[in-house]
Amino acid sequence: MAEREYYDSKKFAKYGFQFKYWTFKDKSLLEQLLLRNKNKKHKIKRIFWTLFENPMGEGFFITIQLNDTIVGHNYGYPRIICYKGKNIKVLETGESFVDPNHRKKGFFSKMVNYTFNKNKNIPLIIGTPNRGTVNANKRMNYVVSENKTIRFLSYFPKDIEVYLKKDKILKITRKKYIEKTVDFPRLCVANQDYLNWVFSRPNVTFEFYEVNIKKKQLIFALRSGLPGLRKINILSESFSNGQKAGLVDCCDMIDFRNFFKEQNSEVIFNANINGYTQKYLKSKNLYLRDTWFNYVCLDNKFSELYTLDYQLTDTDYG
Repeated sequence: MAEREYYDSKKFAKYGFQFKYWTFKDKSLLEQLLLRNKNKKHKIKRIFWTLFENPMGEGFFITIQLNDTIVGHNYGYPRIICYKGKNIKVLETGESFVDPNHRKKGFFSKMVNYTFNKNKNIPLIIGTPNRGTVNANKRMNYVVSENKTIRFLSYFPKDIEVYLKKDKILKITRKKYIEKTVDFPRLCVANQDYLNWVFSRPNVTFEFYEVNIKKKQLIFALRSGLPGLRKINILSESFSNGQKAGLVDCCDMIDFRNFFKEQNSEVIFNANINGYTQKYLKSKNLYLRDTWFNYVCLDNKFSELYTLDYQLTDTDYG
């Protein structure tokens, strides 16, 4: 990997821009800054939940400012992932933004480099890119994992065809769901505290279901989308017989939930699309959205992360 730039924030300042690195002790001042920059209160609440309530450790927030105006921001927080049977502490980044008037100036790259150099003790940085950042991530030596295999999809069936009675679809409590799934394979190592944090995300409502049919246990968590004009639901987790669910099982889960709720709503989820043609997906009202996962190794001991069999618990997409 090429030598990374170490960005001198003092040199940057002569152009009027300034880097700031915010932690929990700066929470009050950061909140005031975000409010002055017209960030919605629900967004600030979600950011603080992600960074400062995470049981795996405290996160940080980075801003690029021109005086009091935020022209770019990014954040990072710790995760513990399973890598070749070992638990490794890594960093997840997200909430990447550059003001449209200041794009194509290398600000995103500078924030990423700043993050690298502030966290040299972290061997691996992961993320869930969207269409707007994936190319920039590639330029920063991120690997887009299984770009053609595991993808975000949108499922919005025209008709719901369900082959079982409604009383076979069990809506369960968060506590029961966590008890049943805490030992299931997730890329991020989970325990009771971690899952309770995940499913306490502000401003969204989680639903938990279990369906047992034909010697198969389907158990899944679904949540409402973030506040906004377009309401899209998110299949946060999906397990079939204790393993990450496949494409067809995910669609069944969404159908069962819509049938149970007597509604037909669009749902985003991630699944392995290997072996399914674009024509087939379209015929089933499935539409490809963004890539699923990316990472950059700061330690050459890491090789390709194998993520096909792991559930990446939803905390940020949608």
